[in-house]
Amino acid sequence: MHYIFVIHGSSDYQSGWLAEHAEFLYKKAATHTGKSEQECRDAMTFVEVNYQNILNNKLDALIAGGQSLGKFNDWLIKIADKRLNDPLNPDLNIGEKLAACNSGFLLDSLVYTRSPETINHVLLSVSEQILSVVAQSPRRSKFSFIGHGLGGKIAFDFLHRLYWPDNAPSLPRTASDPGLPFSVSANGLPSRHSLRVSSLYLLANAVPILNLLDHTAYNMNNSHVRIFNDATFPVQQGVVRNAYRIFNNKMDPIAQIGRTKSIAPSVYTEAQQLSYTTQLWMHDLNTYLQHPHVYLSLIEDVLRVELADKLQIAATYDNDHKPGGTVKSIGLDFIEQIRTDAENEDFTAKDMFITFMKKLSDNFIAIS
Repeated sequence: MHYIFVIHGSSDYQSGWLAEHAEFLYKKAATHTGKSEQECRDAMTFVEVNYQNILNNKLDALIAGGQSLGKFNDWLIKIADKRLNDPLNPDLNIGEKLAACNSGFLLDSLVYTRSPETINHVLLSVSEQILSVVAQSPRRSKFSFIGHGLGGKIAFDFLHRLYWPDNAPSLPRTASDPGLPFSVSANGLPSRHSLRVSSLYLLANAVPILNLLDHTAYNMNNSHVRIFNDATFPVQQGVVRNAYRIFNNKMDPIAQIGRTKSIAPSVYTEAQQLSYTTQLWMHDLNTYLQHPHVYLSLIEDVLRVELADKLQIAATYDNDHKPGGTVKSIGLDFIEQIRTDAENEDFTAKDMFITFMKKLSDNFIAIS
């Protein structure tokens, strides 16, 4: 069995949110491989991973004790007071959708990254959910991870922390010997008793910029959370065995924020910029999972098949989902201008993140 753990992004999630996505992926797997849906279900299982309740519980405490955080605390208070409705609400215009998702993403990101205690609480909860499945899985099972938005950062943090690197507190192990933590050898490979990750997918990658906000000393370029590639010399060692894929929607402002810090090409096997679509909101999980580049890559990796028509299917999808209406106003030129403005005013990376989010929301509220 191949288990795929899916970690949601920012905003509130109710238990069971993964079911419709899993059904979509099972149907697509059957359609494109010629297998029955039951065969696909027997080969892979999608597991939802939740953490939103912890962020909600920690917000009030973080604000109450956050006077020393200065502008971050001011922003937490303002965003918590003015957080808008669900960005997927069809009654909101494009500016309100952007503001709602920016507010939710910024609020959850700051609650998570600015408190080491909260990071530990979240990672412990995520660990319990994931490792309990690992412990009960049949022998020779495989494990992959999908992280969306902030969930990508949490997936990355979980995998980095899981193997007891640096001086970070280790996560509990719920396998046959709970007292023996997972570890990596000196060359970065997981030790014999440790979990080996088959594939890692980051949808709307926000890991680079969020790494600048928290208290860790690692980033995507120096972590052991990378692909193991025995075809290169010197051999690149890491805990990800098969594929490390990053997908960003060109129309997704949060994904574009995630591109403000460069990522060494050696860290991942594929970074795919998804084309524009007609949907008014570009960050939701549906937008990513329903793009052929994403779900066909997942099917290939998990079911170990090669889909020769993948690129053509994706091209047809993009042609059928060309941008329209107000969506055209969300352009990369605007995003690049914000970045340039922030750099010219000599903002630090953390200040630039705040400035980017504020100007993005203000701009789209004004033009809607």
